Amino acid sequence: MFFNRLSICLCILIGFAAAITNINAQPDTKFPKTTMVSYMGWLPTSYNSSGISHPTDFPVMSLLDRDGSVPPQSKRGMVAYGNELKLLSDHGWDCMLADFLFFDESHIKRQIGTTRAMLNAVDYFELPQNFTIATFFETKGGKSGRDPQFLADGLIQYLKEVGDHPRHLKINGRPVMLFYSGDARKAEDWKIVIDKIHAAGFNPFMIYEHGGLMPALYGRFDPTKKTGLGELFDGSYNFGASGLEAATNMITSLRKAYPNDKAGQYVGGTIWPGYLSDRANNRNFISPRHTEFLRSVWEKTLIQKPDFLQWSTWNDYHEATSLSCTYSQLTSRMQISQRYLARYHNKPIPASEDGKPQSVLSYRKTLSSHEPVIVEFLPLPASNVSGKAKLTVTLLGGDNKVLAKQSSEALDLSVMSPWNWTFEQGADRSHSRVIRVRAMLELSDGKQIDYANLPDIAVVHGVSYTDQLYYNVPLHQLADNSRSLRILVNGVDGADGNPALHEGVRVIDYTVAADHADKAQVSAMRNGHILRFMAPLDYDGAYSVSPGQGDRPIVLRKRQENTTSGYCDWRKPKTRDGEDYYAAVVQFADGKWAYSPTVWTVPSTDYDQTSVLWSF
Repeated sequence: MFFNRLSICLCILIGFAAAITNINAQPDTKFPKTTMVSYMGWLPTSYNSSGISHPTDFPVMSLLDRDGSVPPQSKRGMVAYGNELKLLSDHGWDCMLADFLFFDESHIKRQIGTTRAMLNAVDYFELPQNFTIATFFETKGGKSGRDPQFLADGLIQYLKEVGDHPRHLKINGRPVMLFYSGDARKAEDWKIVIDKIHAAGFNPFMIYEHGGLMPALYGRFDPTKKTGLGELFDGSYNFGASGLEAATNMITSLRKAYPNDKAGQYVGGTIWPGYLSDRANNRNFISPRHTEFLRSVWEKTLIQKPDFLQWSTWNDYHEATSLSCTYSQLTSRMQISQRYLARYHNKPIPASEDGKPQSVLSYRKTLSSHEPVIVEFLPLPASNVSGKAKLTVTLLGGDNKVLAKQSSEALDLSVMSPWNWTFEQGADRSHSRVIRVRAMLELSDGKQIDYANLPDIAVVHGVSYTDQLYYNVPLHQLADNSRSLRILVNGVDGADGNPALHEGVRVIDYTVAADHADKAQVSAMRNGHILRFMAPLDYDGAYSVSPGQGDRPIVLRKRQENTTSGYCDWRKPKTRDGEDYYAAVVQFADGKWAYSPTVWTVPSTDYDQTSVLWSF
């Protein structure tokens, strides 16, 4: 009897020791090459424009359900997430990081709800089984930055509510959690947090982010100042969004810093396309240089063979780091990245659905007088497209007269190598307020593909605060010239370059020339800022600037019969002389796109002819 009891006790002790070892040791199982997209979930999907009314790029994602209906309130967020998640999955990504702003009690339930909506969206849209959701925790500010117990309690609540969801990213059965600026907290505090999580019965796979000025500028840091973190965390990475290209070196720096620690065994690489701090008091701008910055970051990252990848999109629109479909980019960044993802996973590059060449045309969205027009053409290799082609780019003024024309040499369509052309004479606002862009590709067999419906370049006054971003347009996704979109401002569509006159009020409307125009969805901008969310034209509720809106939700509703479709833009003009510009983009039922001509609006009375003797 004694020996039986002794053997039982020994078995219990051995099992307990094994459990403790399992919590603290890194499993030997091979880690997955997960590709993640970090995402601030309350911007496009909160259905209000309070977070995106100022930036010069914005989402053009459908807010409708899969069957084209308006989702009920209970499903609005999930459907909006699902539309984006499907697009990411279709382009080779397999995980979305739900950004979790974790500063006080009010954030915890809201962010758990955001994460749950994303998890449910993955199933609702029937995405592939390998597509998952993880969470990206910001914990350095507020109460969570001061109180390890508060942070531990919140993380335990998160793990209880969503950590075991089948669609939550797990590594070796452990739910994955990433932590922004993890190095901002001392290792002793992190140990308190991690010990409490383990004591509660949870064993998440925790990845810390190492940020700071040195990583952003040079891609390195001093590991002696961050002792203890490497043995506490299961992986590491650098967020990277506001860094220079040298920040990609953090993959190698982290591995060197933690050669024998857990955090050095699973090191992530970060992808970002440039950076714009689009705030009045902070104009830090790392130019995307057309698509060059993005391609350079991909190349520098992949050569270091990261264990996982993370697209640093976080503030999406304020920082111009978006990956999802936007007014300026459409899906060009996704399609460029799809080629690099194929290399990362050692898979074939995607095929062209119609067998025609795929490519991106890039140029500045606005120019001031005397700035040159610089155009970049980037072939996107496809597994079923080969050979060479010649590109011809034509620039026209608002009156549709040719300003310049340039043809390339024969370009290899199987290589993602850019062709650039600079029109040195550039913009001249005294001649035209817009520059129109046309492109034609001549294939080796003599066939020609004309690309219509490209966006105009707005020629603006030379001011310091203007739209510095680029159009990166996937040419193969444009509709042909049998279909078109016009935005009308006080009845003027801008097609002949003439501006619309206004006396403070501008009435906005649209015309779509296409079969099944009722299925088309339209989004619009003023001066580069969002004016209208993506929606069919027979729906109201899509405008982001209704009087007194504030945080009013964007709720689409079918327009009542016999009511006007026009929208009254009542806001003051942004410029000193009262001139603003408007444009729009449409997505047709078959997925093709078209931009409208740009319409400038000017006061009916010239600025210099207006005088005020006395005002109250």
